[in-house]
Amino acid sequence: MTYHLSELIDLDALQTLMDSLYRATGIVHALLDNEGQVLTSVGWQPICTDFHRANPRTCQRCRKSDRHLLSRLDDGPYVGHDCVNGLADYATSVVIEGEHVGAIFTGQMFHAAPDLEFFLRQAREFGFDTPRYMEAVRQVPIVPMERMPDIMAFLVGLAQMLGQQGLMRLRHVAAKDEFRQLNDNLARRVLERTAELSEKNRQLERKIIELEQAGAALSQEKQFSDDIINSLSGAFYMLDQSARLVRWNHKLCEVTGYSRDQVAAAPALDFFDDDTKPLVQEGILEAFERGESAIQVPLLTRAARRIPYYFSGRKTRIGERAYVVGFGIDISARKRAEDRLQQSLVQLRRFSDHQHTIKERERKRIAQDIHDELGQNLLVLKMDVVALYTRTKDSHPGLNKRAGVALNNVQETIKSVKLIMNDLRPAMLDLGLYSAVQWQIGQFERMSGVACMLTAEPEGEFGLGEVQTVAVFRILQEALTNVARHAMATEVEISLHQDQRGFSMEVKDNGVGLQSGDTQKTNSFGLIGMKERIHALGGEFSISKNPGRGTILSVFIAASMTTSRAPGATSAHVLSTTGGARPG
Repeated sequence: MTYHLSELIDLDALQTLMDSLYRATGIVHALLDNEGQVLTSVGWQPICTDFHRANPRTCQRCRKSDRHLLSRLDDGPYVGHDCVNGLADYATSVVIEGEHVGAIFTGQMFHAAPDLEFFLRQAREFGFDTPRYMEAVRQVPIVPMERMPDIMAFLVGLAQMLGQQGLMRLRHVAAKDEFRQLNDNLARRVLERTAELSEKNRQLERKIIELEQAGAALSQEKQFSDDIINSLSGAFYMLDQSARLVRWNHKLCEVTGYSRDQVAAAPALDFFDDDTKPLVQEGILEAFERGESAIQVPLLTRAARRIPYYFSGRKTRIGERAYVVGFGIDISARKRAEDRLQQSLVQLRRFSDHQHTIKERERKRIAQDIHDELGQNLLVLKMDVVALYTRTKDSHPGLNKRAGVALNNVQETIKSVKLIMNDLRPAMLDLGLYSAVQWQIGQFERMSGVACMLTAEPEGEFGLGEVQTVAVFRILQEALTNVARHAMATEVEISLHQDQRGFSMEVKDNGVGLQSGDTQKTNSFGLIGMKERIHALGGEFSISKNPGRGTILSVFIAASMTTSRAPGATSAHVLSTTGGARPG
């Protein structure tokens, strides 16, 4: 910024306003630029002007306090400091285009009755005229600490308005300079750039409009104290204890479509529909009782339009009366974004469910192809090798030995094919969930050495469709894999249960249990896959520590979801706490 603060602010109007404010409230004020030059001031006390600032030693203390205040202006809206000389001082920064250009000071006050002994010692230490100095001490105003937030709120608002005023004037001056430069350029280039004359004229018209708007804004600067709340982008409001609006900004009228007189005549609850009025009433009572509250409700306009809004309010006092001062923010864009996100989540879950369905169908098809083609061929080959082995047993010992080796290879190949078929889709699934779980437990015990106990009610009879049966079985496989990889367990209990409410499965191990953050790991795809697989079926998923030791995984599918489910249908309900503690 190349202009001085004094060039950007109407100092005479500010001085007149602050003189009136001082006479009415006793608030001391001074506006200083970055060079320490006092631009406006009122109410400075003799204790500072005639003594502290006049004595080199105490003046050094004063300057130290000033520097301390200035160094902390970035800590918050305002900063306060107890001067070494015994007075309380406050300051708030004036900012134009992000640059600190000055500060508003207030102070030279006490927050409680002064310690006269301290000031008597100070008078003797620095050689002050004791009677005059103590009289100056008695003239210092006593401002209770609880008044300072209101005083500083005004001065902070004043500093912001001064910054806005300076910014407007800065832009006005810059616009004038740019306008002048454009005229100079047009005059110099008119003969050379005739083709650009039309575009330059349009630029001039835009600049003239901007200058007219800037001039209109400057003409309203003297009313800045009334415009503070109207400059807010959201809906500002102030309620009394009867829930009536005592102050509001233009934004509230603009959003609701009501005039200022209509807003003044209506209770605050009239701006909400009947369904949300109890919630609004509860929020207002909470603010008065607890000091603050926040609610999210639609604002009802005059045209019966419901606009999503977030309201926050805090209790404040003016004299003996309590009020709630708050702010409302239009959250329509956020609501739309949340709806789009929810739609995307639903689509992703449907896609995931579709992928699982395709994957299981393909596994089944491949397993069947292996059984029908490769399995039959291997069986025929085995029969041929057995015949060759039998016929050469006595007549061709060497060939018989080679045939025996070939027979062993064929048998091992048949075993491998069976294992592959079971990995793709266990044939036991065709016999029902209970049989498939028994088979999987046997496989797990042989591979891991971890003992398993299965409990089923009723044994072997569950009302699950094909898709649900496969989903539950795959979740059990993943849970047992987690137990083997992470749990360090010695026992696993598996229970299957069916009643009038629906089907449930629980997997409980005695391993190390869930560790902090296990369920939040970004690469815990096993848990994510189980959770999404169940949610895609319309269910729920949870995982928790075993109250004793280990982890519990529970699955529940409601009865309404377990009957008449066509292949590919997507409905289930799951509670899950997986074995193995750590995500697989």
